[in-house]
Amino acid sequence: MFERVGIFARRDDPRVADTLRRLLALLRERGVAVSADPVARELLLDTPDCPPPLALDGRPGELLVALGGDGTLLRATECITASDTPVLGINLGRLGFLADLAPGELEQQLPGILAGRFVEDRRIRLAWSVRRGDDTVAEGRALNDVVVEKWNSPRLITVELTIDGVFVNEQRCDGLIVATPTGSTAYALSGGGPILEAGLGVLSIVPICPHNLSNRPIVIDSSARISLRVEGGGESQARVTCDGRDQLTLGPNDRVHVARAAHAVRLIHPVGYEYYATLRAKLHWGQSPC
Repeated sequence: MFERVGIFARRDDPRVADTLRRLLALLRERGVAVSADPVARELLLDTPDCPPPLALDGRPGELLVALGGDGTLLRATECITASDTPVLGINLGRLGFLADLAPGELEQQLPGILAGRFVEDRRIRLAWSVRRGDDTVAEGRALNDVVVEKWNSPRLITVELTIDGVFVNEQRCDGLIVATPTGSTAYALSGGGPILEAGLGVLSIVPICPHNLSNRPIVIDSSARISLRVEGGGESQARVTCDGRDQLTLGPNDRVHVARAAHAVRLIHPVGYEYYATLRAKLHWGQSPC
């Protein structure tokens, strides 16, 4: 089924090189064409026929393998902004919630996955932009979340929230998280947000440390268009981050616009994958404290 595989590797992890070489050997044994990102190519420079630079164009028969942890998989999805290329994660990180193929299962599971035996789900993601007056000063995509949060100051910020052009509220808080169902088990979960089943077409908006006893997260349809603005003049004390990566320091009256992206992300899992089993195993959900 998969005839071309692109490899995206985690940087600065000594465990990656060994797993990468095993992965490359398995792919070449099966006649799969391989390309690699700069990190993976650097680790493979001393091997015969180092793979060419990563080249994905969304044609059928392509697969992107993210070798690292959940953060590596999130960064890898930036390579497929407009294509339908599926992504498989090999977990060398701590949690492995998205990248759920263990390195020790590689020889057992990879041949079946290449032949089409796997579980697949589609995850919605976010398109975000920052408008400064009439100009767009930054934009991108996020699979987990877009966050407007305070920085470089102990003081709370005031965030104005509008949905589909309708004013919703103002909140004194450390920030607001706009999360997909995939991101509902990431930062939004730590902020007290709900767990959203991965395939739902909804988004959650979760306040970070709100100074209000009645404040609650809300869940909205993913077709909604969200706008966030940090109030106040002078030097900004807020920034926007996406999937845990800093993007931009916000200026006074900058608006952060968030909407559902046009293209979803296809995630590939080994046979036997179950979303709720992953919740129990990775987040210790439902386990007795005693």
